[in-house]
This record gives sequence, structure tokens and C-alpha cells, in this order.
Amino acid sequence: MHIEKVNSAMRSLLDSAKETSSPLDADLVSYLTAGFLIEDDGSVVSAASGCFGPSERASFDDRVNYEAFVNKIHIEDWGSEALWTATTEEMIGQALVLAD
Repeated sequence: MHIEKVNSAMRSLLDSAKETSSPLDADLVSYLTAGFLIEDDGSVVSAASGCFGPSERASFDDRVNYEAFVNKIHIEDWGSEALWTATTEEMIGQALVLAD
């Protein structure tokens, strides 16, 4: 994954994260393997997105905002306990692997 526009502090953090990057956490792999669903209005949502409570499409102005809300994840919520004490670089490394 190539991230083009970042300041020097973020570039340094990304470089450190890449150096410490490990395979994707097994619990995050489970999140991905749950798959995705296409709802009646065409919204694409993670099959696992309902685990933290329901979200009503009607509560959002448009489909993009709805998809962004329901598909947003916090690595520490989905990852194993090992990620609860991970360094910033390790968390960013997991995020990069997940996004890739």
C-alpha cells in the first residue's frame, strides 16, 4: 500500500510500522472472513458489523455515510487481547495489513 501525502512525523511512524509489521491478527482475519452483505438499497456492509448493535439506514443522509459508519472498525475491539497492549507502530502495522 502506498500512502502519498503525509508529514514527516507520520512518514516516520509508517516506516516504523512497516518494519514491525506481522501477519494479520487471527481475530481480525475472522472479521474479514465473515464476508460482506449487499443490502436492499445496494449498501455494502460487513457481515460482522451488527455485532456492536443495529444501525438503521434511515438514520443517515446517504448510503456513503451509512457504509462508512457501519464498516468502521477499531482494531482493539476486533483484535485479540495481544493487541490491547500493542505499540502504536504495531497497531498501525495491523491497520495497514487489514486495509491491504
